[in-house]
Amino acid sequence: MCALWATTSLLRTARADTPIRITGSATIEGSASSGARGVELRARLFDDASHSIPGADLKLRVRGSHPSGAHSCAGRASELLADTDGVFTARTDAAGAICVLFADSIERSQIEIGFTDPSGLYAPTTTLIPTDSARGALEIVFSPVPSTIPLESAQARVTLRTRAHPTLEQPVLLGLTLSVTSDKTTKHQLLEHPALAGESLELTFATRELPGPGPLTLSAEFAGNETLGSAHATARVEATARVQLALIASLNGDVRDGVHVRVRASSCRGAVPTGSVEARLRGTSVASAAVVNGVADIWLQLDDTRERSVELRYAPDTTWWISGSPLEVELPITRATPWQRLPWMLALLALGAWLVAGWRRPQRAAVLRAVTAREKLEGGVDVVATSEDGRTWSGKVVDRHDQTPIAGALINATLPAFSGSGAVASTTSDAEGLFELAEWSAPRAAEVTLEVRAPWHTPLVAPLPRPGKLVISLVSRRRTLLARFIEWASRAGHARHAGGREPTPGEVGLASRVAPPVSEWARAVDEAAFGPEPLSEGKEQSVVAREPNVTKDGRAN
Repeated sequence: MCALWATTSLLRTARADTPIRITGSATIEGSASSGARGVELRARLFDDASHSIPGADLKLRVRGSHPSGAHSCAGRASELLADTDGVFTARTDAAGAICVLFADSIERSQIEIGFTDPSGLYAPTTTLIPTDSARGALEIVFSPVPSTIPLESAQARVTLRTRAHPTLEQPVLLGLTLSVTSDKTTKHQLLEHPALAGESLELTFATRELPGPGPLTLSAEFAGNETLGSAHATARVEATARVQLALIASLNGDVRDGVHVRVRASSCRGAVPTGSVEARLRGTSVASAAVVNGVADIWLQLDDTRERSVELRYAPDTTWWISGSPLEVELPITRATPWQRLPWMLALLALGAWLVAGWRRPQRAAVLRAVTAREKLEGGVDVVATSEDGRTWSGKVVDRHDQTPIAGALINATLPAFSGSGAVASTTSDAEGLFELAEWSAPRAAEVTLEVRAPWHTPLVAPLPRPGKLVISLVSRRRTLLARFIEWASRAGHARHAGGREPTPGEVGLASRVAPPVSEWARAVDEAAFGPEPLSEGKEQSVVAREPNVTKDGRAN
């Protein structure tokens, strides 16, 4: 893409919309040769994708000579006028080319060709074309101009067209070379092939010789001989690779409690360094993670188990990585046996046994007192030490209330993206809640966001601090739901009917004065916040969705 206009909303600025202009580059290629009619100049203007730029004005100045006039090769009727500085203007045709004939003798001179785009979409460019009275000019073009080369194919083909100016009376044998360069590699010759001036030829080369995937420049060159001057042509292409996904290990556990899905992203050129993997259920994204060194770690938790499989798709962040076929993954669901259910039945019969092994079930009064006392119910990120190498983030993920470590928390560093998650780095906390997040290969940006998710805690989204040792505190979903209920009860006036204290969800659910929808919702809050089952994200959202509205006069409906 040569140029692009875009409008984006920038945070913390006075204006909501700010135009962004991306300037492309333009290239001029040409040759000049002497003939019976004078010196003939042929040139072509194209962009960084090798696409012709038609209708552009090129400025021509002859260094070392002062020609009295010039006209188009099509005929003297199309005369070019010079300005007071002796500069001629020629407009490119539909193919982005010009052909200008200088009637005066300007041998051993140089023709300066300049291009300035009045719209500003292309950066200004200038080139010098030497005139040669002893040799003719050779034109080389890619026809058609290639745009992509899939690296999965063993071979690639390009077609070159050559033409001599003026037309030669005898055939001349040329030695053409085809080379490739990229932003990270030096020029590498792919092949050398003989050809006759004026013919078209197809060149085939092995794709294993290409660097990539990524943007490349193909160059076709002729060094010149006694009859024709040197010539070259370039084409900007992309070497693409298709990405395939595979599970690194089988899934264990129960997706209702959350499972760790480790996925390998690979291509014909090895591990894929960038992009992300997205988990989709019935066409909706349910989780995603960044690809780091060919691996993506996804935390997947689902309450609805009617669907027994999820689809994993690779989401590229560059145009040269191509998403392959989606990967279908069977979800693990553990079916409890009667003997496994027996402890739960005994626990329910033991009225007052609110703590199930491995689960924290806070007492109603204690939790409500803490929430009423406006305990800090927001997660946070604290920097406790700076990074020694200035390149890594490490630390611990803990519960905000009791400071116990949180295992299996997914920590993502993300950038804003037009599509996909935009994740650039990802890791998971271990059994002690410890984690380490290494700096990614993409450039650091001020708007990088830290996202932290755990099965039984409210997600945290905060700006990514400077590299260092962090303590990330998460609030349990139970406490978040209770805080929401207390705020609702205050707006609905239930504290007045509870002697000035905050009523419990159970009390509101049993109150005869409330409407059935309010009673049912309050009982659902009570079961979610104090019941034996852990509170997952899906269950929390289903309870929040049933929250009754409170009118301006404090009535709930």
